[in-house]
Amino acid sequence: MISKNPFDQFRQECQTALANALKKVLPELKTPNLTLSKTPNIAYGQLASSLCFELAKKLNQKPLDLAGLLVSAIDKIQL
Repeated sequence: MISKNPFDQFRQECQTALANALKKVLPELKTPNLTLSKTPNIAYGQLASSLCFELAKKLNQKPLDLAGLLVSAIDKIQL
């Protein structure tokens, strides 16, 4: 029996949610390679990405503004 790593599944679900939000917010943008890594401190959350910093340079926008747009575009799961 092969066991799946639940954290890897969580990471994949987060990458999918982020990619879908990116398509909603910036449909003309080619989807970049989304890399999520563990944060150095659990107080910062489970996963981190430099996506908003990279996009901010390209689009001449503030990273925090881009992050807010992406968060609002993520489909929320109702339990």
